[in-house]
Amino acid sequence: MVKLSAELLVRCSSGYTKRLSHESVLHYLRRLTHAFLEHKSIDEIGDELSSCENLTVLYLYDNCLTAVPHLPRNVRLSALYLQNNNIHRIENLVVLKRLNKLFLAGNEIYRVEGLIGLTQLEELYVENQRLLIGDQLTFEPESIQAVANTLQVLDVSGNSLTSLSYLEPLSQLAQLNASNNKLANITELVHLLGASWRKLRRLDLTLNPLTRLRRYRDRVIIMSTSLETLDGKEITDIERQFLRNWRAARTSHPQRQIEAPPTDAGALVGGGESAANIKSLVPCNNYVMRQRYYYDTAADMVREWQTPRAAVRPSLIQLPELPEATTVSKALSRSVSNPCYRSLPATRQHTDTADRFLNCSGLTYHEKAKRAASFHVG
Repeated sequence: MVKLSAELLVRCSSGYTKRLSHESVLHYLRRLTHAFLEHKSIDEIGDELSSCENLTVLYLYDNCLTAVPHLPRNVRLSALYLQNNNIHRIENLVVLKRLNKLFLAGNEIYRVEGLIGLTQLEELYVENQRLLIGDQLTFEPESIQAVANTLQVLDVSGNSLTSLSYLEPLSQLAQLNASNNKLANITELVHLLGASWRKLRRLDLTLNPLTRLRRYRDRVIIMSTSLETLDGKEITDIERQFLRNWRAARTSHPQRQIEAPPTDAGALVGGGESAANIKSLVPCNNYVMRQRYYYDTAADMVREWQTPRAAVRPSLIQLPELPEATTVSKALSRSVSNPCYRSLPATRQHTDTADRFLNCSGLTYHEKAKRAASFHVG
């Protein structure tokens, strides 16, 4: 283990702040602005940094520190790198009024606290804390409120989080990485996007249970007008406009009762929309996204027909029991080679059931798309 010394500070200086031959150690430390002390096995800081009154950036990552160093004289510090140490608690930061970036990833911190007084903090990184199994990172409400008007970048990935509600006060948040957690409540996420995080541009929720929910990406994009990137994938203007038109079309056409099955591919069911009408409701030149609308409306039709099946469509009695609507949607998408759902698994039995249900076995790709559209009921 190593204790920080003045000699180590001088030896680890960068090229543009090297000590002059005639310069004293004390004078050199006073003009030092960047201290590169990473990978030095340092476990104790002492008072050596007190002489570095002009220090603005301090690199102390990949060492053996067990606590945040006390830096009462380094009030000009703007960036502090403490990742991959053995720190248990966030403390000793109240004097660092100019601190702009704080890196604490890969430590043993169980609670985000001690941020009161950091009135200029814009970036906070506390990802991948070494927690015990069953524990999760928690947040002190007073600390979150203290940085609510300044914090723009936050990384809390890999901390077993089950909720993001404690982060609601962060109204200036522009980038949030909450990947690799246990987030499953999409209703909470939708609320945060619509009510608080109105400046959020980048959001990463990969490796969370909620990303496997049906239309997860659609709901997130619809609720956030500022979001530019979701889970590492850019949100294009075409995608956002398509989803807005889709939502408007669905809300302006209430569910209608189905009275009779179609007799051909162009027939309307219970006042449903034809393929041409649907295309007019969704004025989008992206062909693939228009097909996505066709297939999902067919899944809505399945839900409408499943209960009561015999009363609504007697001819369905002769068909095998239908799988649930989401499975039919996947199978139908697979049966027409829809690129939007190409990665979704579907058995041949479900594919055949979807084809028989729409009575489109043997039809071409375009004919199947029209047939799916003709079953639209809302």
